[in-house]
Amino acid sequence: FLALMAKWLLTLSSYVVAPLMLYIFGCGIYTAYRQTWDQFFILLVAEFICFVLFFGVTAITESIGRFSE
Repeated sequence: FLALMAKWLLTLSSYVVAPLMLYIFGCGIYTAYRQTWDQFFILLVAEFICFVLFFGVTAITESIGRFSE
């Protein structure tokens, strides 16, 4: 049950996090075009943090699924 619930929450969170990551990426392209490098690096760090968190949650979900079998 826990593995199924974790997979559902991962799918639901991907629908929330993916548009946020696309928005941050678009803002990063805009700030690179405007050559405001301090804002660009802040957005780059935010994008990296979102990616690492999403990857970590996926790894945790897979390990829960593996241990529940």
